[in-house]
Amino acid sequence: MHAGNSSRHTNSLLCRRKCPEVVTIARINAAARQRGLPSSQFASGLRKAGIGLNCKMLAHLAVEDPQAFDAVLPKAQGALEN
Repeated sequence: MHAGNSSRHTNSLLCRRKCPEVVTIARINAAARQRGLPSSQFASGLRKAGIGLNCKMLAHLAVEDPQAFDAVLPKAQGALEN
């Protein structure tokens, strides 16, 4: 057993608990992927469409209000096509 591997694993778990932005981004990525759009394209489409939702709001929509997230997604996709 290597001490480096277990401490690296422990540090990773602690960071996940202490870094809420990591969880926020993971929620947005998962929700966008489930709907067939890679998160990088989703973010680009949001910028092009002028949708000013921050990551915290998007993560909240993805988890708490999926219908609202579904309403934002086509706008982002439409902006990518233009």
